[in-house]
Amino acid sequence: MAAPSRIATAPGVTVNIASLAVQRAFGQRSRLLDTDAEGSDTWDRALAKVNTPSFTVTNLELFERLTALEQLRLAFGDDFWPRMNKVTRQKWMSNGYHPTRETAYDNLALFASITANADLRGFFSAWGMPVTEQGRAAIADLNLPLPATDPTTLREPRP
Repeated sequence: MAAPSRIATAPGVTVNIASLAVQRAFGQRSRLLDTDAEGSDTWDRALAKVNTPSFTVTNLELFERLTALEQLRLAFGDDFWPRMNKVTRQKWMSNGYHPTRETAYDNLALFASITANADLRGFFSAWGMPVTEQGRAAIADLNLPLPATDPTTLREPRP
């Protein structure tokens, strides 16, 4: 596996993780709970797509992609993303290198597993994220336990 580097996600996803944190800090309702004309929220739409044939993360709209990342926060605490950023900075200094999409997904899964202290290969697979065999092997080499709670079963509660 190439040297881990900056984590790349879909444009706007990482900014929106921070925006959701600000909403929580100010006691505002999550935008992921906004409903459409049919009464479905972002969680409903994303979770309905996960189990469809030929599902991959690219089948999701931008905000729907946030639900997978929010599941990590729900499973591992509100400080999950700040901890992951710290782990990434401490272990792998950024040199301005922009990884390929393939490497970025491998890094996302690896760094998330390290931060959660849990083997998250199943989580990333369930969400159809293209983690390579090399990336999966890097996580397996950590010999981490499976998460105590399956993050894919979590969702933000409706108000």
